Amino acid sequence: MKTIKVICIFSIITLSLLPRLGPDKIYKAQVISVTDGDSLLVLARRRKIKVRMIGVDALELSQGKWGEFAKLELEKLILGKLVTIKKRGIDKYGRVLASVFLGELDLSKRLITKGLALVYPWSDFSSYQKEVFQALQSQAMMKRVGMWRQKLIESPWGFRQKKRRLKRRLRRKKTSQHIKKQI
Repeated sequence: MKTIKVICIFSIITLSLLPRLGPDKIYKAQVISVTDGDSLLVLARRRKIKVRMIGVDALELSQGKWGEFAKLELEKLILGKLVTIKKRGIDKYGRVLASVFLGELDLSKRLITKGLALVYPWSDFSSYQKEVFQALQSQAMMKRVGMWRQKLIESPWGFRQKKRRLKRRLRRKKTSQHIKKQI
């Protein structure tokens, strides 16, 4: 229960610090850092804002070289540069969900085309855009670019879910061992 209260308080504080931007608000921001293959830290209106690129999910950094390659590709393209952020909402972690552009270049499309990210099936964006992203992903798969060179690819969401399950099992095991020691 305490954890839920802490998360709620953290989310309220985080949301109150974000610039007052409405849904589908478009603004310019300078990229301060690239967190991973689909998340950035930008500076807009003298505030640091965490941005999660909508529509894509890059492999986790701990998932192997393709997660690292996605991060490096973004760093090479946009680190220190001015990008256009098209805000679509805010996720449960307080990050701005957005389409990110360098000039006319849609960075989500770039990552998918190069085989460095997958289409995120639960993204909240237009069905047309989802179809475009899925077509780009199919082309990358057929051309065997990026991660599609591998025979088996574990999705980032599957990888995260497996990691959470393992952590729960370890916690339960520690708890049961602790109870046995007390008896």
